[in-house]
Amino acid sequence: MSIDTTVVPAPRAYDTLYKDVSVARRATFATLRGKLWKGVGVDVVAMKWPADEPYVPEYQVKSQLYASTSWLSRFPTGNFHVLAAVTHDYRTEVTFPAADGVAQRSTQYRSISTLFELRLYDATISWQYRNLLGDIYSVVPYYTAPRAINYYGVRWDFFN
Repeated sequence: MSIDTTVVPAPRAYDTLYKDVSVARRATFATLRGKLWKGVGVDVVAMKWPADEPYVPEYQVKSQLYASTSWLSRFPTGNFHVLAAVTHDYRTEVTFPAADGVAQRSTQYRSISTLFELRLYDATISWQYRNLLGDIYSVVPYYTAPRAINYYGVRWDFFN
């Protein structure tokens, strides 16, 4: 995958010293998606960019192992669904060029998260546990991502 020479705008919301860069990028990517057995599946996306390209990591991988079932033998109307997943995110450090000539770098990180969802009719109960290991990392220099964090809630679809 490649793009012609283009200007990549700087993320100035984080630091006004970040500068726009002109790049011609070429990346290699691979995906692996599908069911392994019954409701158990895998979803893997990997990207490799040239080393030291501004605003992109050299390697980035997101992989997920999941179990998803509507248990149609027991609930043939499809009003029930369960999803359980474990996600692994990996990204190498990223260079952020600054106007003063000193490039800043984010940290390399690896994060593991879980997801559990239970749907009954139009209501879904959801629980996510992100950054299970509690690692300290920054996606943007000097902006530390939250440590282990729980998200839970209920979604309800209303329609006429």
